[in-house]
Amino acid sequence: MILVVENLACGYKRRTVIENVSFQLSKGEVLCLFGPNGVGKTTFFKTLLGFLKSLNGTILINNQSLNQMNRETIAKNIAYVPQAHQMAFAFKVIDVVVLGRLVYMGKQRRPSREDYKKAREALNKLQIMHLEEKLYTELSGGERQMVLIARALTQEAPILIMDEPTSNLDYGNQIKVMEQIQRLRQQKFAVIMTTHSPEQVLLCGDQVIVFYGGKLIRTGAPKDIMTPQLIKDIYNVEVSKIKKGDGNFYESYIPALQTSLS
Repeated sequence: MILVVENLACGYKRRTVIENVSFQLSKGEVLCLFGPNGVGKTTFFKTLLGFLKSLNGTILINNQSLNQMNRETIAKNIAYVPQAHQMAFAFKVIDVVVLGRLVYMGKQRRPSREDYKKAREALNKLQIMHLEEKLYTELSGGERQMVLIARALTQEAPILIMDEPTSNLDYGNQIKVMEQIQRLRQQKFAVIMTTHSPEQVLLCGDQVIVFYGGKLIRTGAPKDIMTPQLIKDIYNVEVSKIKKGDGNFYESYIPALQTSLS
């Protein structure tokens, strides 16, 4: 197992946000975090990334305690992909991507030819080499998300944490990002991603953790955990689960819209 979390409690000195979190993650697996806003997923990420000390429990990366790692070691093991955002300055895509190499640059913080080579390899791997000289501020939301994934890949960390990777993307770009997550799994990255979409959990997740009310309420295989009743309990909406077998068996959901005024 590349990542082992046992009895983890996250939060701040006077407030526990999440507690009793346990899971194991191997290379080539995707773990989905599912639940409404405000349940502590950001706090959980900050703890996994070492920005917040855990209140209780253990986090082991390759059998080494996270608490014993310095920032450089953590960065070489875990990369973070934020939601696509607008940058204040008009950097070229290649210069955004090469920032993922900061942990390897030494005190001078100047990228070398090798760093730029790694950045171009990441762009090529994601099939977005044509964006290399474009300004990040001029990209579409989907293109920005791909660039941020490329930046994380240049970090050469085996674990990727992705914060709602399809947030604010149109449907086509959502699919492209989800396809890329599948490729990352095939390339033996361990991926942890947050999502509000039950369909994404079923499509990509090997495991799912459901947070609600500051607690981990369910964990396990998506096909066992993601039930219409669970979604109703969390979001107070009715859904129907559908199955389709066309050589690639999968499940999805259709919402039952409430249109009555009574």
